[in-house]
Amino acid sequence: MFFGDATYDARNRLGHNMSFIPTYESTESLSITSTYATDDYFAILSDNGAMNNFDLMDIAIGRLPVNSLSEANEYGCQNQRI
Repeated sequence: MFFGDATYDARNRLGHNMSFIPTYESTESLSITSTYATDDYFAILSDNGAMNNFDLMDIAIGRLPVNSLSEANEYGCQNQRI
């Protein structure tokens, strides 16, 4: 489970000073219409796994859109009531 936002600038080369978890960008990242970003990359654990069309995720993965521990706790409490 990831918490917070993702970034394509994990090394802070653009100077935004944001400490977000990096996300996977497709190999077409220079194309405006063909690119995509996903966290699925982190769930492919097989030895020869890659982001190919035939690869499946080995574990469940998700991201909660929270910015603080208190927001994460509140989100958890809301889901426990459901």
